[in-house]
Amino acid sequence: MFLIALALTAGAQNNTWTQRAVFGGVARDNAIHFSIGNKGYIGTGLDVNANPLKDFWQFDPVANSWTQKADYGGGDRFAAVSFAIGSKAYAGTGTDALLKMKNDLWEYDPANNAWTQKTSMGGAIRDHAVGFSVGSKGYIAAGWGTSMYDDLWEYDPVADSWKKKASFPGGLRWAAVGISGGAKGYMGTGLDGSFTNYADFWEYDPSNDKWTKKADFGGGVRDNATGFAIGTAVFIGTGESLNYHNDLWEYDPITNVWTKRADFGGNARISASSFAIGGSGYIGLGFNTINFTDLWEYKSFYTSLSENTEVLALDVFPNPSSGILHLKWKQSSGAYTVRAYNLDLALVKTVEGIFSGGEEVLDLRGFAAGTYLIELSADKERALKKIVLGN
Repeated sequence: MFLIALALTAGAQNNTWTQRAVFGGVARDNAIHFSIGNKGYIGTGLDVNANPLKDFWQFDPVANSWTQKADYGGGDRFAAVSFAIGSKAYAGTGTDALLKMKNDLWEYDPANNAWTQKTSMGGAIRDHAVGFSVGSKGYIAAGWGTSMYDDLWEYDPVADSWKKKASFPGGLRWAAVGISGGAKGYMGTGLDGSFTNYADFWEYDPSNDKWTKKADFGGGVRDNATGFAIGTAVFIGTGESLNYHNDLWEYDPITNVWTKRADFGGNARISASSFAIGGSGYIGLGFNTINFTDLWEYKSFYTSLSENTEVLALDVFPNPSSGILHLKWKQSSGAYTVRAYNLDLALVKTVEGIFSGGEEVLDLRGFAAGTYLIELSADKERALKKIVLGN
């Protein structure tokens, strides 16, 4: 369970897409992409003539603008992987302009806008691998090289060293999706050596080096999709199977359920770039007969776990609950509104009142078992709590 605050202006909409500033570089697909703090980054990839690129760009969502940064340290590259750890990011593997696959790793420091080469990953050269981070470690898995791979390697940036971890149990895989989600990593979809698409989805727990199979991806089999995480919620969309897709699906790790969200605002595509900043996810670029330069922002129901969490200090208990919920929060005085939403973001109940300084009760008996979002509006602030109802 977690507490998050809604950073919404009056009239703002959730579960919607809004087009943002066009990417500053040329159109491309198969780029590296990540976020650090309140900025997003995209670089490298393939241009419209299938030439590898090395330029690298920063997106500022407040200014809605792109700024070119130092070229990727490894040179021209496509189908590389990337992940962020703290205030730095890491990118490597992929294929260069001479069509040579790599297993190198480069660190990007936005404070000085510089790339530094680090120890190459322990596994073989490859492209179309998967990258994600959990806590203070980074991970690279699977991919296509001199053969197909299912291996997983953990990177420690402090020691600048790699350790082989438990292999991906879904089998040999490339063009899959890897996402960092809270204290776990996630990997799924993609292709095997016979170009068969998959819809399987797996959770990796670094605390015990264990993979656990989860509910298959809600959108069905596909490859070359993309995704991002907001809080503990995981989002995956676009990609291809028999056709190119423009859908978006949200995975709830608490209930192990996929829920379809609003379709991506741009054209269907493969090999797109994505990242998350605060309560918004971003998808852009990619390929569908042509390369794209567009960028779209998805406003979810969630915001950053670090934003305004102490303003109302909402507590909802017991959690899980059989239906009677007790709410406590900090408020000077005056009116409040409590709303309950299901995971389709449909409003199921509203309660209004005058704050008395004690506990308030919300009765959700009779509603279906599952995960709900409890929104509190008071003192011109909003807070959200995710709760689970039992039978």
